[in-house]
Amino acid sequence: MIVSREAAQAKQDRDARFDCETVCDCPLGKHASVDDVANAVLFFLSPDGDGVTGQTLYVSGGEIMPMP
Repeated sequence: MIVSREAAQAKQDRDARFDCETVCDCPLGKHASVDDVANAVLFFLSPDGDGVTGQTLYVSGGEIMPMP
């Protein structure tokens, strides 16, 4: 799940428990943001990403990782 700042703020305004209920489920403690995705794309477009081919990069805050 990618949560924009605007969507998170709107949800928080409606439900004060939003952070505790949704953010705590991710190993990194937060969902990926639009900026996180943009930074990943910029990495692949930069010279640093020149040697990377055929990979799938999940920008999810660890949300899709199995929890022990």
